[in-house]
Amino acid sequence: MVNIADAVEIISYAEDNGIDIWLDGGWGVDALLEMETREHNDIDLFVEKINGERFIEIIKEQGFVEIKEGYTTSSHTVWKDAKDRIIDLHLFEFNEQGNLVFEGDI
Repeated sequence: MVNIADAVEIISYAEDNGIDIWLDGGWGVDALLEMETREHNDIDLFVEKINGERFIEIIKEQGFVEIKEGYTTSSHTVWKDAKDRIIDLHLFEFNEQGNLVFEGDI
């Protein structure tokens, strides 16, 4: 589970290192509402591909390990730590028009 303190901590891994992230899923909604409305199994984060390797290094340093799932790709990975906190990580790029593109879309 990822509670509000966990979400803030995980987001700080990026913010403290100058990496922009975007929230999605349940925590994305709760961030807009400025309150935790339910328990969250994970936190869905989007990181630009140019910052992906660095962000992955950071979460590894914090004890997260990659969990292979059936949907795992080079742009969509899942990370879990000893506290059972899960990061559902999506890497993307912006195209010339400023639209999001994912692996296979470029």
